[in-house]
Amino acid sequence: LYQYDGDAGALTWAKRLAEQYVLPRDKKTGMGVYQFTQPLKRADTTDDSDTHSKYGDRAQRQFGPELGPDALEGNMLLKGRTSTLYSENALMQLALAKSLGKDGDDLKKWTLDGLKAFATYAYDEQNNTFRPMLANGTDLSGYALKRDGYYGKKGTVLKAYPAGNEFLLSYARAWTLEPDRAIWKVARGIAKGQGLGDIGEPGGANRRLNSQTENHQPYAIFALIDLWQATGQQDYLTLADRIGANIINKQRLNGFFVDDPEAEYASIDSIAPYALLALEAAFRNTPDAVAPFLNGAGFTEGAYRLADGTVRYSTRDDELFRLRPGEQLKPNGKR
Repeated sequence: LYQYDGDAGALTWAKRLAEQYVLPRDKKTGMGVYQFTQPLKRADTTDDSDTHSKYGDRAQRQFGPELGPDALEGNMLLKGRTSTLYSENALMQLALAKSLGKDGDDLKKWTLDGLKAFATYAYDEQNNTFRPMLANGTDLSGYALKRDGYYGKKGTVLKAYPAGNEFLLSYARAWTLEPDRAIWKVARGIAKGQGLGDIGEPGGANRRLNSQTENHQPYAIFALIDLWQATGQQDYLTLADRIGANIINKQRLNGFFVDDPEAEYASIDSIAPYALLALEAAFRNTPDAVAPFLNGAGFTEGAYRLADGTVRYSTRDDELFRLRPGEQLKPNGKR
């Protein structure tokens, strides 16, 4: 509305909403938050496995007795939630910051500050992983859940998880807006961990890319296109072309793009063809011919009727896309 109609109030309220996720960030670490509200406790239960929000903050219920008042849903920086914060949301806000120019400086600063804080406390460059954490910096690696709850069954051990290509893209895109060495350092580490070789010093000097990479992830193509646009180094596009060939060779089946060739269903929302089109546009030196990629995070979730007529709640479409011939979804115990 602001860009197309000049509605200054729309921009003001957009920034106010974005800032609600910034204000509760931990004052020491600068990390968080996944959400800025807390569920109001409206009922009691003795069943730890019943995670309905009417019983209060689900993280506090499961972690609070041991980890204290900072153990809140908004502060849980675990696998899945961090990709929402530092990949999906970061990419959207970086796109807004770029399109708004000077008017987007707040959004850019908030996003870059968040990415750098997350890298400082959670990223382990040695093995290219992120630590599961509380926003206050508490490392939850190796923590065994003391009771059933929203975050898993009793006894489940929280572990570090790979820094994937979705994070490579957010850090690479951040560099295109702000050539910060700390941002490049993370992108460099993730690229190595994802089999792309060494993207070099900031700007691409002394790079040693892996031209034989087996990486076949669309996010890596988008990241390399960003690096090419920011540095002018054609080698990044050449490497992206190798990934594109890997996608075609490994993931294209009967005209569809699939994550698993043995899967029974294909998702028509696959971003692989999108990445290939963007790559072709880049080689033709017309990158703007393809709309800029924000993220591929959309999904459908709801109740699903099983073959025996019972209802399986909280079923996501990606669970169906992982099924192989003869397999069926099993009850997940959620209600």
